[in-house]
Amino acid sequence: MSQESEPFYNLSQLEEGLKPLKNQCAEEDTDLLQRIKGMYRNIKDHQENQPEIYQPAGEWRKHVNQRMPHYDAFYDDGTDRLGELLGNFWRNELGVLVKQYAGHKQLIENKEARISYAKTFAHDLMIWSNLYGSDFSQLEIPKVGHPWGYLWNGTLIGSKVLRYHALATQIEGMTADIEKPVVAEIGAGYCGMAHFLMKRTDRFTYIDFDLPETLVVGAYYLSKTLPDRKIYLHEGGSINWEKTIEEYDVILCPNWSIDNLPANSVDVFLNTFSLSEMSFPVIQKYLEKITTSCRHYFLHNNMDREGVVNEGHERTPASQYPLPENQFKLLYKHYDLFQQKHSGRDGDYREFLYQKIG
Repeated sequence: MSQESEPFYNLSQLEEGLKPLKNQCAEEDTDLLQRIKGMYRNIKDHQENQPEIYQPAGEWRKHVNQRMPHYDAFYDDGTDRLGELLGNFWRNELGVLVKQYAGHKQLIENKEARISYAKTFAHDLMIWSNLYGSDFSQLEIPKVGHPWGYLWNGTLIGSKVLRYHALATQIEGMTADIEKPVVAEIGAGYCGMAHFLMKRTDRFTYIDFDLPETLVVGAYYLSKTLPDRKIYLHEGGSINWEKTIEEYDVILCPNWSIDNLPANSVDVFLNTFSLSEMSFPVIQKYLEKITTSCRHYFLHNNMDREGVVNEGHERTPASQYPLPENQFKLLYKHYDLFQQKHSGRDGDYREFLYQKIG
């Protein structure tokens, strides 16, 4: 831990932030849970008829298969088990979506893991503070999904939240001259970035393309944290994109829906980490769709080192992604803000910003 980050280190504040909170899944969530249950069932019915390129692959095939028993709750008559599953996703088997550096169970059971996490998070918090100031209250996460985190100056800061806030701020700046920007994200996890982007302004339309098992968590999270926004929960068939983008603030779709996304319909395309976890043909497919539909910027952060194998999948370095040079120009490539210290090397991840040309 560097001297610069030492003032932000406090192990007791992590331990305080790991303590249980009051269950946030209440009786009034029943209607929402029924809607999300219907969304999941319908999407799963359509998934088996999709091309192989859109089936879970790479590292995510194993992640999804390991957690499939938990998704049985979507087929219950009632919503009790589903409410328990989504109401505690930060702390149960779905916690892989929020994990950074270590998961909740590992931190609860292992003090050395807590010390390591607190030191790394202190380093990240120092970076965030140097870039964005000392108003830590803007990092407060909603008490949805039974969150845990680092309690700093009375603010509960969840894992990945520093990154999500930074990305949301960056996208706001990139689109400042666009009246009603459309932002699309591939693999948004629980939609943490979208929450920060959408809660501060009503300028944006946000689209998430994801696997069904992840998409339903994002649907629950954003429906709870953005109750004043109109949220589209896709249930299977084709989408009237022009009408849907016009009518909704948030559009949540299965990954294959990107196939029919209109040309030049998205101002900013975003991906963080998940392209790294896909096979090369899948990466190529998504980049083809991004090239067609993106009209301004493509921002992504992915693994950029050769020879990395995880879950039996060898990752493609981000510098080798087949993005057409005659349609995009690279504005910058730099180190990931928050991964260098944790990796023990110079950092395996790089952030890239491309601008559409021509």
